[in-house]
Amino acid sequence: MNVQNWKIYDKKGSNLNLIGDSYLNLVFTSNNGVEANGYAITDPSNLIVGTYIQNSGHGYDPATTVQIDYTFSSNGQPIDVDASIFFVDVSIFNPVPTVSQGIGSVTIDSSTEWIYPSVTYGGAIFLDPVSQGLIETEHLTIFENDTSLGYISPWDASNSTLVFRMVGDEEQIKLFTLDDNSQEIIWADELIFDLSTYVVGQGLQINIGFKSEDEGVFERRLVAYSRINGSDYPLMELVMNAQSIGKDERYDTLLDNFGLYHPESIPQLFKEVNINEDLPDWQILNYKAKQLILEYDEIMPYIGTYKALINAIKWLGYEDIKVKEWFQNVKEGTKLSLFVPYDADGRKRTIKTFSADERKNLKKLNQLSLIYCINRETGEVDEWGNPETENCYEYNLNEILIKLYSLKQ
Repeated sequence: MNVQNWKIYDKKGSNLNLIGDSYLNLVFTSNNGVEANGYAITDPSNLIVGTYIQNSGHGYDPATTVQIDYTFSSNGQPIDVDASIFFVDVSIFNPVPTVSQGIGSVTIDSSTEWIYPSVTYGGAIFLDPVSQGLIETEHLTIFENDTSLGYISPWDASNSTLVFRMVGDEEQIKLFTLDDNSQEIIWADELIFDLSTYVVGQGLQINIGFKSEDEGVFERRLVAYSRINGSDYPLMELVMNAQSIGKDERYDTLLDNFGLYHPESIPQLFKEVNINEDLPDWQILNYKAKQLILEYDEIMPYIGTYKALINAIKWLGYEDIKVKEWFQNVKEGTKLSLFVPYDADGRKRTIKTFSADERKNLKKLNQLSLIYCINRETGEVDEWGNPETENCYEYNLNEILIKLYSLKQ
């Protein structure tokens, strides 16, 4: 399996930077060349089938020779091999830019049997912290970069069995698959894939899940094996790190001392909370409790202040909501609404913009409106001349019905 050609992406689209740990390191000998390194790649028959240059280096010339530093050599000395070295032009700055030659590739002609696999790859994945009892997932997509086909799913027609296995005692981290018919999640410590065929432009997906009823930090290793004639050969090892966050009891005493609400009593009201979760999200609730303790005097200075209203709405997470206050023109019998300013630098029209003569006919009503934007014009028009719009809220209609109604209450 050509693991050296694999590209692994997480669910955010970031490429995992794997580090190769080789048993067959290439040693280049040159009068002036420096910094080149690479390793040899073997197949299941223990023969060298290719090499991989990690760093081309610079300053090499045609007199350069190559040896193999074999980890399990009997005398610990580099071993001479029959090899062809192909050079590549590189630019160096010392300090003037100069064109030099580095190691581009190496072809080794050897009938000696070594070890398979000659290199294993390692890396680490850090799952996002999650509240205890809730589930955090990571999805790895593996592509193979084929020189003629481009990106394909990992493929090996001769040794097609690929095994992914979780190793370690902390079973809160597991692999899982999804049953397409029943939509049931199936947890497992081992998954087996058949790589006898490939699909162009489609990768192999590995699903990893974490759930813990206890607070703490957890670690487990995900190892990929090539199964040949009933034996498993390790190809890659990823260290999986996960964290479960529980309730911070320190805040309860402080909230009680100040006579404040406990955020856990209204967990569904915060904008950041998923309304479909049955369990509290302590990662959010702990933060809200700390924020309330530190800023309670700004949120609850005294009843009836706009400052308290605005800060309370911000504490709940709804900074995209606007508040209007209502006045009645007693002379004309009409109503007037004005936005309540959130910040000093973003003040809009307020009652103070009216003159004293204009204000004497305005009566403040005991009415406030919560205004939220559904969509807004983009400035573009469609083929029929109608203005195009885009959504400007970050929550769906169910959240509007549940959270905003609760906020109104």
